[in-house]
Amino acid sequence: MNDDTKYWLFVFSFSYGVTISVECILRQFWFYKSEELTNLALFQLFFSIFLLPFILVTTNYYITKKLSKRNLFPFTAVIICSCIYLAAKIGFLNWADSVGSRIHPDNETLMVVALEWQTGILIALIGLTICFIRLYRKKK
Repeated sequence: MNDDTKYWLFVFSFSYGVTISVECILRQFWFYKSEELTNLALFQLFFSIFLLPFILVTTNYYITKKLSKRNLFPFTAVIICSCIYLAAKIGFLNWADSVGSRIHPDNETLMVVALEWQTGILIALIGLTICFIRLYRKKK
């Protein structure tokens, strides 16, 4: 197995694995005592906006730097952004299946989901910009 294959195998499995695993774990909590879900909704928001972008950007940056694959990092950035979008959508489905409605969600929920993925991607883009600068700067 060559280095490119190892790189992409890690990027895909880690990025989508973390995203889907955490959302599947959180799904179980959505069906437990539905009147006390405020903290779960806040954690879902925190995860998609701050925690997931931080974990994905730093880990993928580290592996890109370690394997010297900086030319592949722009494609990794697209994967990171898609994971953040996926996390927000799965979070919505978890909410809709437990206490809400997939077909007729309220406007506030739709606004929170949009805020979640858009802000998460913005945070990730800030981190990715820093990583791009660090990967592509000329060392003196």
